[in-house]
Amino acid sequence: MNSLRAMVERWLAHMPPSRVSFARFGCDSSGRRCHVRVHVHRPEGDVAIHFFRHCDGMWRVFPPASAPIVMGYPRMSRSRPTT
Repeated sequence: MNSLRAMVERWLAHMPPSRVSFARFGCDSSGRRCHVRVHVHRPEGDVAIHFFRHCDGMWRVFPPASAPIVMGYPRMSRSRPTT
């Protein structure tokens, strides 16, 4: 499992030292899917990065898929004539 702190440091490693604040935090009812908005305060302007915790415990910059997409079609019942 990776930590949120490690992910923030990894994403900000190429930037000069800046003040960082956690602006927003939220979780779903299970507490397993969370998101955090991190603000980076820079002289050129502020930057916001969203991090999402996935079901496997990893923090990523894209949201988890809510459910896999399944293709299908409705089944039709065939009635056979009785003899």
